[in-house]
Amino acid sequence: MFKRILVALLILGFMAPLTTGAQNTSASIEELLAQIRNLQRQIEALRGGSNAVQCFTFNRNLGVGAAGRDVWELHNALAREGFSVVGARIAVPAVTNPARPTIDPSLPQYDDSGNPGMRDDVVYEEDDDQKIEAKKNSERYTEATAAAVSQFQLKYKDEILTPNGLGAPTGYFGPATRKKMNSLYCNVKVPMPTPLPIPVPSQPLTVISPNGGESWLVGSNQNVKWLWSGPPNPSYPNWTSTNHNIYLIGGNSKWSLGQGVDSRVGSNGVGFPVVVPSVPAGAYKISVCDDYLSGATRACDSSDSYFKIYGGDQTGNRPPTVSSVEGPTTLRLGETGTWTIKAFDPENGPLSYSVWWGDEMLNAGADNLSAGKIPAAQTQQTATFTHAYTNLGARYYYPRFTVTDNAGQSNNTSIGVSVGEETTVFTPLKVIWPNGDEVWAIGSSQKVEWTGGRADRGVNIFLIDSRPDRYVTNSRLLTYNTNNDGSEKINVPTDMTPGPYKIRVACQNCATNTSGWFDDSDNSFALVNLSEPPVQPANQSPQIVTPPLTPVTSVGEPATIVLTASDPDGDPLSLAVDWGDEVVSVDACTARTGKSFVQSQELRATHTWQAAEDYNVKLTVSDCRGGMAKYEMKVDVKPQQPPQPTTLQILSPNGGEVWAANSEQEIKWISPGTQVQLFLGSTGSPVVGPIAGPIANTGSYIWTIPSGFEGDHFIRITCTGGECGSSQWNLWDESNGSFKIVPQ
Repeated sequence: MFKRILVALLILGFMAPLTTGAQNTSASIEELLAQIRNLQRQIEALRGGSNAVQCFTFNRNLGVGAAGRDVWELHNALAREGFSVVGARIAVPAVTNPARPTIDPSLPQYDDSGNPGMRDDVVYEEDDDQKIEAKKNSERYTEATAAAVSQFQLKYKDEILTPNGLGAPTGYFGPATRKKMNSLYCNVKVPMPTPLPIPVPSQPLTVISPNGGESWLVGSNQNVKWLWSGPPNPSYPNWTSTNHNIYLIGGNSKWSLGQGVDSRVGSNGVGFPVVVPSVPAGAYKISVCDDYLSGATRACDSSDSYFKIYGGDQTGNRPPTVSSVEGPTTLRLGETGTWTIKAFDPENGPLSYSVWWGDEMLNAGADNLSAGKIPAAQTQQTATFTHAYTNLGARYYYPRFTVTDNAGQSNNTSIGVSVGEETTVFTPLKVIWPNGDEVWAIGSSQKVEWTGGRADRGVNIFLIDSRPDRYVTNSRLLTYNTNNDGSEKINVPTDMTPGPYKIRVACQNCATNTSGWFDDSDNSFALVNLSEPPVQPANQSPQIVTPPLTPVTSVGEPATIVLTASDPDGDPLSLAVDWGDEVVSVDACTARTGKSFVQSQELRATHTWQAAEDYNVKLTVSDCRGGMAKYEMKVDVKPQQPPQPTTLQILSPNGGEVWAANSEQEIKWISPGTQVQLFLGSTGSPVVGPIAGPIANTGSYIWTIPSGFEGDHFIRITCTGGECGSSQWNLWDESNGSFKIVPQ
């Protein structure tokens, strides 16, 4: 009876605002219809019906740190899906009080004036203080919310994760998750009440911590936290997030603390780990910037106020030093990379290492850090880490390596790596062996060799009957999807018919319209029965493809001869050289190792002659089975050249000589240049006059001394070219002493 009266009162209570709303020209028909539908659901709920479902449209993305009515509605929706949020006060299942009727708080409520809003008289069993605290918790997006959202994403992964190229849940209530949730819960517009007075960012990016007043020690481990509600990175449409760069700002200086950090890391409850760099003590702010977006979507935010950074500890312990980090700059998706970090501790103490890879938020269940320890008493300590990035989509990561000593002091470094969907290069397949004229016994084991294809794709090997009428009926698949390592041992089937055959090697899962996706032997080889003695083809001699160049050399100078040769049978080749001075060098014959060199082989030999003359050099290329190719050449070995001078020096006149005017005298010198200039100077005067030049550097010059220059003089010589350079004053010399010019 009481329930019937309450239903009647609810109907009458809602009729007034509906009637008033109809008279109000500003009320839309859609709003009236929504109110009617909500009223019907409340009546059904009060009657104990099972069709009381939540009607709410989620209009914004939600992540850890968000708050408001839509978070509370999300908790209810998740609970209806079977994913209750620990710590959140929700209306599913409904909380009842025997003393009062229960109103389903998951449905919109109306106050006495008929205006939609959030009612405060929803029935809870707790006292008022507990109810207020429960209400606050119900409207906060916490780590527990993210865990429940992750379960929801896994439940509907074919509609949320897979279309966006995600293999693991994100815990972020983004566009794809909102679309699915809205499709399940009515998708009608419900007036949003005023949320609790929790600060909401006025821009998509807000720094949370440090935000002013904190104190950080140089070398200590800290965490930077921020909120992001902006769009994903437009360069990678499969992403549900973007990348942020983190900076430490002090005065006019800026230090990078992290690059390319996933935007969701800032609000994951832990934040992005950093090591406080060695900076002067003072006041600083943290700045987080989205440098990957442009225009109005680009955002930056800094700490609201300054925080303090102070120096090292009182014990005098110094933080470790990272000497180097080495690692790959590019990786394929799923490829394991190896990074090596070298560091040392000023006190020679033990060091521990940890790594933040940058993809932790993208992989469910991934460890936040990889860590290792190195024992003490090592001046240079080295640690090695391996990791494979598996998240779909091409990305750029900055793994950060942190080194910590036994006193808690730390240092870090990072290195960028580009992870691409596909870096494997395809090259056309080429069958190397068998390639024609070979003889294989039916039932025997043989080796097939090839080049090309793709390293990440297998190959299929076929035995093809070369006869046109047997091409299809008598061909056979020998191996399927074997590793593309260039060589495979196969067994010739015992039921094959003797005759001419070819080998075909085809790329597995390669596009059949790609040129070179398969290749056949160039010519047919023979299959014979074991009872028939195999007829081995005659050995064919090698050929010199590119003859050697004639070396230009002198006595005592090593000379190298290089030629290329090929062998029709694919045999390894050796080179023998008669150098013409009773010295013969011969390469050893090597057994065939499975690689064929029909195309070409490079052969080389080096020799030093001890006497200057013309030598007749004889070259012999051998396949070590009797086949040979020969070549002869003349080599002119020059006498050994005297060493070139490295400085300029005047030999004559060099002091004390007496030369008569109008006589011919020889000026001598040594110089590393190609040209020289000769000058005459008077003792005691800095002025010099030209004698000759520029002239070739012959080492001497015949000078006819003019009259009128009697007195004490010196010779100055400058050089250009060669070791002297382009300026004539780079290198010069003067007579060590003066010489005298006297009348004739």
